[in-house]
Amino acid sequence: MLEQDALVCVQNFLQQHSTLDAFGGVRENSPTAQLVAHNATAKLAFLRNWFLRHRAYFPASPRPLCIMQRAAWLLYEDVQMTPVSNYRLATLADYFGVEIRQTVKHDLLTKVEANLAIYRALQRWMPRSSAAIPARQLESISLAANAN
Repeated sequence: MLEQDALVCVQNFLQQHSTLDAFGGVRENSPTAQLVAHNATAKLAFLRNWFLRHRAYFPASPRPLCIMQRAAWLLYEDVQMTPVSNYRLATLADYFGVEIRQTVKHDLLTKVEANLAIYRALQRWMPRSSAAIPARQLESISLAANAN
């Protein structure tokens, strides 16, 4: 698959799972996807630059949700939880009881599954009010979870 074909596939996927209205810019009121990832700022920068390089519309919110940041915040908020030594994906997976499938090579799907499982584990620890995310939005968050 050529890079341009991959870009179109990602763009279509994001548009298919868009739940947020964009504001400002060229595509005002266009739906955008909410990205969720471990180290989300770096992932967003990579994807944004990829789309810019191809002069393509990037249908994602400019404010990604970061699993690493949410975990840090949760551990800061809940003093009963034991602090972790670092916030790497593997450390968070181990801490929250998420098993990461071992593969021979770097497996993107495995990282996506780990992000999703850690997000769900974090959600179980969150107060009831923040766990009340509409089903459609949760589905899009789950599908848009990015790899480490």
